[in-house]
Amino acid sequence: RFAAAVEAWPDNPMARTNLAIALRRLGELATAEEQCQTVIAGHPSFAEAHNALGNVRRELGDLPGAMLCFEDALRRRPAYAEAEANLAAARFKSGDLAGAAAGYEGLIKRAPGFAEAHLGLGVVELAEGHLDRAEAAFRLAAKARPDFGEAWQNIVSAKGSALSDDDLMFLKKKAGDAQLTPVDRVAFLFALGEALDAKGEFDAAFAAVADGNARRKAGLAADGRDFDADQFDAAIDTVVGSLNKEVLDHLHGVAANPARMAFIVGMPRSGTTLLEQMAAAHPDVISVGEADALAGLIDEYPADVVKLEAEQASSMAAAYLARLGREAPADGWIVDKTPGNAFYLGLIAVLFPDARVIHCRRNSADVAISNYFQNFKADHPWAWDLGDIGRYAAAVDRVMGHWKTAAALPLLQLDYEDVVADPQTAARRITDFLNLSWDDACARPDRAKGAVLTASNWQVRKPVHGKAVGRAARYAHLAATLGSGGGA
Repeated sequence: RFAAAVEAWPDNPMARTNLAIALRRLGELATAEEQCQTVIAGHPSFAEAHNALGNVRRELGDLPGAMLCFEDALRRRPAYAEAEANLAAARFKSGDLAGAAAGYEGLIKRAPGFAEAHLGLGVVELAEGHLDRAEAAFRLAAKARPDFGEAWQNIVSAKGSALSDDDLMFLKKKAGDAQLTPVDRVAFLFALGEALDAKGEFDAAFAAVADGNARRKAGLAADGRDFDADQFDAAIDTVVGSLNKEVLDHLHGVAANPARMAFIVGMPRSGTTLLEQMAAAHPDVISVGEADALAGLIDEYPADVVKLEAEQASSMAAAYLARLGREAPADGWIVDKTPGNAFYLGLIAVLFPDARVIHCRRNSADVAISNYFQNFKADHPWAWDLGDIGRYAAAVDRVMGHWKTAAALPLLQLDYEDVVADPQTAARRITDFLNLSWDDACARPDRAKGAVLTASNWQVRKPVHGKAVGRAARYAHLAATLGSGGGA
């Protein structure tokens, strides 16, 4: 529809910007960026195009570039609430919590009914460890827009089993409301599932998230973006076959970048955020969170890696670091906790020969259920079906097994169950692996401050515990009803 509008009115800036937004949502980021640039070239004062370009660059992992675009949008239209919120969110993810809070607070003063501003401020408060203020902000977001499913997901995460009966009744009503947008209805279904799980009503909890997952999966299929496990396995075969030990040994050091990077990888919901916060509690570590800035640097992976030469590889490494927008302390480390970088360790070995890798593992059935109960904001098309989760998890294990023999990267493997059973030992293993002096704060990540913009943001603000160990046992008989089993 948007493509047809552009064909009919090629110089219409709104039509082309809408096309760019649709392309971004379909994951076609390069084409979306081209459309935005075309609009800006012909209509440099069109604020919506600058805002749309900022969203594209944010998804590419280019936070400094995204912030410049949002600032450009606001120069063209100072009272542009969406661009203000986007700029605050980008500042937050870049680690500028004070700037993010100021942005959201200024927007709330000017537009107190803008629910997304209250939600964003709640996320900042949560990152700072202010749990009560975070919940209050999420409540204000829900008051401003009662159908705001994402706000209610955060409220449920804050309250857990202490959620009131009135709140639970409201969730049940909204989860069955066919008048809601698909995004909000799915969010309410996941919120209801989490609330019922916390209260021990496991059959009803599973039914709610199964409904939410089915709706998400159907939406992806309608857009032609459903997960093809066989195609994905073939892509992993290509990575493993192309980036073998001989190839990586030949390319080792070609970029000669001395950056001290530590990459935490594994399945989402396997404990990667917990390990990140243990490392980030050390004064000589800067965490960039889930940067997701690596994959967008290269056009064809793994084919283009094999062809990398020194100048191109060095430029690529510098571009990645520029996208992070932060520098490590002297003799310290930058930590990138993007779980999907497990598939890109071959590229990492070429760009950053001094990098180190921490691989987090967790019981496969627990990982499957935990992912199935999570309404990811990120584009994880495999996460809406237990069988697909299992295939994806098997691919992560397979590619990690390959890197252990093919890539010349020091690797520390930690099991989630061991970490929560003995956080002190796990934290010491991390600091020893990074050649850091011991700091007691590393064993108490719940007391750390920092930007935690992941599905685990509430959990890492609580003392380390093992309550999630064995979670899948509550759902074993129900998981079997979906055919492909518990995920791995």
